[in-house]
Amino acid sequence: MSKSFFLSVLSFSLIIILFAGCSKEGGEVYNIFSVEGCSIEEYNADYLPETVSYIPSRLWKCENVMYRTNIQISLYPSAAIILEVYNTSAVTTIPEGTFTMGASCNEGFTAGFYPNPGGKTQGLSFSAGSLTIEKRDGDYYIAVNLSIEQESGGGNLIGNFKGVPSEMTSR
Repeated sequence: MSKSFFLSVLSFSLIIILFAGCSKEGGEVYNIFSVEGCSIEEYNADYLPETVSYIPSRLWKCENVMYRTNIQISLYPSAAIILEVYNTSAVTTIPEGTFTMGASCNEGFTAGFYPNPGGKTQGLSFSAGSLTIEKRDGDYYIAVNLSIEQESGGGNLIGNFKGVPSEMTSR
């Protein structure tokens, strides 16, 4: 087979994956995360959620009473977003609401983005942002709007997930 045929098949397959992975409802696009404006150019891309899982809230080691819920979003191509939501009440699934970026042991959330293009493993850190989680008709809607720290290249990570995350057992 010729190279052009192979490239055509590959291009068509990527288009199918992109449209199948993203859904559009009422003008809103779901299931895509984008890094934009980062000075580390290879990180500027759209990422599609492959799996989303969570560890339910459990009492965390803090001076005050604080519960932590861990959410992991595995992305294509090869990346992951780790969200840790801290709040003062235990929930059996994923806490709902709008959370502000903060520090461990304070109400809010922390986040990390770990891309792996071309074998790079340096993560991106965030200086500010918001996380919104709500549950409607059995689906979770998880949306992030994060500012990447200048030391990590600046820019933004924005995106969302709509679906049912799977529960992980804590280690």
